Amino acid sequence: MRLLEICFSLVLASGLAQAQTASVQLFGTACPDPLGAGSPSLTVTGVPRLGTSYSVNYSAGPSGRPPQGGSIVPILATGLSSTSAGGVPLPFAIPVNWYVQQPAGCLLLVSAELAQVPPGAGPVTFSVPNVPALAGLALHHQWLVAWIDTFAPSGRRYLLGSNAARAQIGF
Repeated sequence: MRLLEICFSLVLASGLAQAQTASVQLFGTACPDPLGAGSPSLTVTGVPRLGTSYSVNYSAGPSGRPPQGGSIVPILATGLSSTSAGGVPLPFAIPVNWYVQQPAGCLLLVSAELAQVPPGAGPVTFSVPNVPALAGLALHHQWLVAWIDTFAPSGRRYLLGSNAARAQIGF
C-alpha cells in the first residue's frame, strides 16, 4: 500500500521508529444522523503486527439505509495524526454552514493523508510489511459519511463522522 511506503520513508528519515507492541485503540464519538438513521461506526479486526494485516470496518448504525432517492458514501480517512491536520488542530468541528442540514457536533478526528471510497462500504484491509523500522508508527482511521438526498425538497446533504481508531504498528 502506497501510504505505508510513504510512512516507512518518513520513519527512516526521522528516526522515530522504536520497538512497540502492536495495538488498536478506539477513540472519539460518532456524530448521530439528524434523521435518526443511526451513527456511523468504525471497528477494527486484527492488530497491525509486522508481516500481517488488519481491517477497518464500517457500519452505518441501526437502520443504516440511504435516504429514499439518495445515497450514502462512506469515505475512510487515514492519516498520521489525531492532533493536527495541515496546521489545523484536531478534533475539528465540521462547520454547520457547510451544508444546510449539517448537524452540529460532528468532528473530524484524524488527519486525512489518504482518503478511500471502498466498493460496497468496506472493510478496508491494510497489509503491514515485515519491516522492523515501522514498529511504533501509528495510523489513524475515521469513516466520514456523505449523506446525499437529491429528491428532498432542499436537496438534503450532510457529512457525518464515525468514532476513530489509532492503529500502532508493532511486534
